[in-house]
Amino acid sequence: MIEKGAQIAKNNHATLSAVYVQTPKDESMSAASKSCLRENIKFAESKGAKVTILYGHNKIRQIVEYVDVSQVDCVVIEKSLASQALFRLRDIDVYSVNYPHDYRHLFYFDFSSFRFSFKDLLKMILILILCTLIGKGFMHFQFLITTPIMIYILGIVFVSIWTSGYIYSLLASLFSVLCFNFFFTYPYFSLLSDPSYITTYIVMFVVAMSSSSLMTRLKKQSFENAKQVYRTQVLLEMSQMLQKANDMNAIYASMLKQLHKLLDTDLVLYPHNDEPILLGQCPIETNIVAWVYENKHEAGKTTSYHSDSMCLYLPINGTHEVLGVVGIVLKDKMDSFEKNLWLAILDECGMALEKERIRLENLKIEQQAKQEALRADLLRMISHDLRTPLTSISGNAGLLLENENAFSLEKKKELYQDIYNDAMWLYDLVENLLFITRIENGTMQLNQQPEMIEDIFREAIHHLGRNKRNHNISVRLEDDLLMANMDARLIIQVLVNLMNNAIKYTPENSKIVLSAKRIENKILIEVQDDGNGVLHPDQLFEMFYTENNHSGDTRRGMGLGLSLCKSIVLAHGGKIWVENVNPHGACFKFLLDAVEVNLYE
Repeated sequence: MIEKGAQIAKNNHATLSAVYVQTPKDESMSAASKSCLRENIKFAESKGAKVTILYGHNKIRQIVEYVDVSQVDCVVIEKSLASQALFRLRDIDVYSVNYPHDYRHLFYFDFSSFRFSFKDLLKMILILILCTLIGKGFMHFQFLITTPIMIYILGIVFVSIWTSGYIYSLLASLFSVLCFNFFFTYPYFSLLSDPSYITTYIVMFVVAMSSSSLMTRLKKQSFENAKQVYRTQVLLEMSQMLQKANDMNAIYASMLKQLHKLLDTDLVLYPHNDEPILLGQCPIETNIVAWVYENKHEAGKTTSYHSDSMCLYLPINGTHEVLGVVGIVLKDKMDSFEKNLWLAILDECGMALEKERIRLENLKIEQQAKQEALRADLLRMISHDLRTPLTSISGNAGLLLENENAFSLEKKKELYQDIYNDAMWLYDLVENLLFITRIENGTMQLNQQPEMIEDIFREAIHHLGRNKRNHNISVRLEDDLLMANMDARLIIQVLVNLMNNAIKYTPENSKIVLSAKRIENKILIEVQDDGNGVLHPDQLFEMFYTENNHSGDTRRGMGLGLSLCKSIVLAHGGKIWVENVNPHGACFKFLLDAVEVNLYE
């Protein structure tokens, strides 16, 4: 069947799935049958099939349900089940393969797994005694002879429910017939003395056996359903944990937590290209792990490769490679249900890791694209905007060199002032570029410590250019002892940029006010001017965004200063924004963490 299915899948370029339906009878299969099953699973995996193990009594029903939810187009099945499959799978291609017929029996009993229990034997005896007493009570009141039969059958049902092992149901069926014959048929207290009751005994035994078999099936089915519900709950919980995980370490932690919860044993995880993560005492067996990574197959205990190991090593498979290996210290015998539950958890983890890896790759591509766009914009802006000040500097310097005596002292000072202004503009541009590059690359190290706001304001005003003389700059402090946690050098750069922006975009003799006040556990710092305000407050802090210059300065800015301010304030964990004020002007505001000041300090 596997060979036939692999051939059909190859011819149709389709995905191959190998499905095995495990019935309750399969749990007691012989060692040879289990070995054959393992070989078939390995053979299916070697053909590229994904092996799925289902649980239930009805093979066809389980296969039909699997086909319905898995969008299967073709089924290869054993010939004995093909007719039923054709009836249930109307729109699916069904191929049949000769296979030994699985004979079904009327009664469902398995004695190979029987373990004697005195407690269960006592339960059976007490139930039969109780049924006999109840039957005697009914016969005392002249009830029909069939009444004790029904009571014994009901007792056998209770024996099937309250005992473990099919042998007690069989013994209860046999002894109920003997008890009925011994206590309720004439002559009393004798066995098989009246041949006319032979048919009654046989029918009673068959009905009792059928009822017991049916209850055993229902109890087994209930147990299987409970396992399926448990499996669904575990996988649902795992899925919810993986959805909350925001990186690969969180995914690995969720998987280990869930496996440890299920197994209550020591675990070791070997992430891809990373150090192993131990959960308990586990041996480090790198040679087995390397084999699992290379062959994409389980190894260690209960397998054919390094079966002498303490651990069972299971791969976490991705789309094209193994994303990790989990080592599980096996203490007890492992059944197929537990193993398939582990594999389902590892499959979910593999899908989550694959999704996270794709997300990181896409994020890396986006960052590279963003960096390329930034580089292109910088080159374009620099090549365009540096040309004007450089031309001005070189032109004015050339005029002074060639015709120094032809200019008056006042004209010379004007040329010197132009050269100085252009040079300072280039200096500020280079400083902003360097700051932004360091912040974007993550190489900017913040040296935060408590600083006096008054000292920071005084230092920022000192660093302003000569154009500050053309404006009225003042400082307003709510309290002279206001302190904030900051990197002083960077916050001074923020204030210098904000004040230079106000100087550049406001007319001469405009008022610029630096103010600070405390708001709960924050310090609010404001730089307010009385210019024309801003047109687009939401876009003002974007890189390369500039508004029209109303001051008459024809040099166009590159839109880096305010973007740098935003990056520095955000790096401090603060917030920065701009508001227009009445009747005119703009106010730039940002928040920093306040520091408590003790008077004795």
